[in-house]
Amino acid sequence: VQTLVDEGILNGGQGNALMVKLDQALKHLEKGKYAQAINALHAFVNQVADFSGTVLPVETADALIAQAQAIIAQIEWLTAP
Repeated sequence: VQTLVDEGILNGGQGNALMVKLDQALKHLEKGKYAQAINALHAFVNQVADFSGTVLPVETADALIAQAQAIIAQIEWLTAP
């Protein structure tokens, strides 16, 4: 995300909005709050999807979404009963 801001693809506000969600997910993971981490990652995915094709090139948005979904899947797998 920071690279996208540095390259001028996202403005500072857009980048910050995404980074806040990623930071929240990380903080929740560090505290073992997996459901909250997943929720923060879903919020990230939703915002990236909103940016897709307008603010972000579709390919870039798809790549960010795929990465977030892979992390969500890993958390779900690790926390499955």
